[in-house]
Parts: sequence; structure tokens; C-alpha cells
Amino acid sequence: PDLAHNYLEIPQWEHSENRLVFLIVGTLEPRKGQDILLESLKYLRKTDRDRSIFYFIGAEKSAEITKELKTAIKRDPDMIRWIPFLSRDEIFEAYAGAAAVICCSRDDPLPTVMAETMMMSGICICSENTGTAELLETGKNGFLYHDNSPEELAECITYVINHCAELASVRRKARETYEKVFSMQAFKNRLLKIVDQNLKKRQKNGNDCEKRISSIDSSI
Repeated sequence: PDLAHNYLEIPQWEHSENRLVFLIVGTLEPRKGQDILLESLKYLRKTDRDRSIFYFIGAEKSAEITKELKTAIKRDPDMIRWIPFLSRDEIFEAYAGAAAVICCSRDDPLPTVMAETMMMSGICICSENTGTAELLETGKNGFLYHDNSPEELAECITYVINHCAELASVRRKARETYEKVFSMQAFKNRLLKIVDQNLKKRQKNGNDCEKRISSIDSSI
């Protein structure tokens, strides 16, 4: 369901501490690529690090990734935080107040978090290794990085930090993408198209069958 209208009046996530909020949502595991994001943060300039905060939201699944995250938090507790669990309402509040939501997955057919971000007119920073990547065009309705590159991901993050107030059109286009692809109306339209195609196919098969019967009758 489209929940965006429930959260439109939230201007900033309450935990932002006057920094731009970036979210990465998902269980801590190699497939989700949190280690790629942690590596990318090393490429940010100090001025940009001081203006941003990165919330890792998700339960532990990999001890190795969790250890790496905890080490990063100890090194930079003002910029990196870990929240193992948020309720659905809390997650959508976080979407509404975030500068961007990051999907670093090494493999993800269609990450729900990116669809939900677009539903909220949010900024998606997305790995090319997702189904969502086919829907995004950098600078138009989101931002893509390639080859699991921490450097390229850092470039996307840096751009959002320094142009956050100028990205209204990207947010608008993200919402338009959601309405076109993920909304209930879009689902309804696709379903009706499939039904119509099947009906036309059955009608054609029925007409072909009638022609074959007529041909047999005339030959008898």
C-alpha cells in the first residue's frame, strides 16, 4: 500500500543530530554489502563526514560484517550508528527524514527498501547489482554506482551531501517511478494487460479451431 501520505509532515528524522541522514536497511551480511559502504566512507572528505550520519538498520546475520561495523562505530561514533531493529512506522519515519537511502547489495533481485524509498519521494543510491538499477538513471530519479566500487559509491554520497537542497526534481521523478512501476494502479494495469492478452490469445485459438472444423466439414 501507498503509505507516503502518513509521513509527509516529518521534515527531519529526530535522531539526525543536525547532520544529513543516510540509511542502509537490511540484515548485516555480505550479500547486503554493508562492508562496501563502510569502505566508501573512508573516501569522504572530513567536511562531508562532519555533515552526515549513517544509520545501519538491521539485525546481525554475519559475525564478520557485524564486527566490521562495530569497529567502524568505535572509530567514528558521531558518524556511524547501528540500530538492530525498527518498527515499520519507525522505518517510514526514517525514510521521510533521510537525505538518501543506500542499497549496497551485491545481489538483490528487487530490494523492497528501494521501492519504499521511491514511494516516499526519497533519494535512492543503489548498486547496479539489483533489479531496481534498471529503473534508475543517475541524477534523474536516483543514483547508481557500479562494480561494487566504494570510490564510486563515495562519489554518489558526496554529491547528495553537497547538493541535497537541489534534488527536488530527483525526488519527484523517484515518486513518479514508484507510481509507474510499483503502485497498486500500476499492478492493476499490468494485470488487466495480461488478462486482455490471454483473452485475445484464446479468441484467436478459438477462431483457428473453427476454421479447422469448417475445413474438415467441407472436405467430407
